[in-house]
Amino acid sequence: MNPITGLLAALAALNAGFVAIWGKAILAARNVAPAKRTPSTDARLPTAEQLIVGFVTNFFDTLGIGSYAPTTSWFKLRKMVNDRIIPGTLTIGHNLSTTLQTFLFVAAVPVDVTTLFSMIGAAIAGAWMGAGVVAKWPKRKIQIGLGTALLVFAVVIFFPAIQILLVRSCK
Repeated sequence: MNPITGLLAALAALNAGFVAIWGKAILAARNVAPAKRTPSTDARLPTAEQLIVGFVTNFFDTLGIGSYAPTTSWFKLRKMVNDRIIPGTLTIGHNLSTTLQTFLFVAAVPVDVTTLFSMIGAAIAGAWMGAGVVAKWPKRKIQIGLGTALLVFAVVIFFPAIQILLVRSCK
């Protein structure tokens, strides 16, 4: 079997399990009295607004912009999600659409098996280690860390454009 076909089969199986667990959580949340619900136990299907935001931000993700930052901005602007559960909400909310993107991209774009599996391994290691560290941080430290990371990212992204402008202005 082709390793990529195996990867896609495993991804499909994991997401079938994800859908089953999510469905079970939604059913369990219906039985909790509204007064006893907490942000972390308030599981439900997405609203029309959330679906539209997900569609738009995943479109941006396809273009390389990403989906988490624009979705987080929308959540904060509209006060839709408690800050403490935004990371989990993003992971759950973008899971199925990101899986679909994976299937579409792997089918449309030829990728070297070694490159693909190296990138998957790096993503898993980063998520595993990062979640273990960040989960222990207070909210303010997370905000400062994310703000610093975004500033560094902006510099990295715009540095080539700044270099080009400087070179052109010196001529």
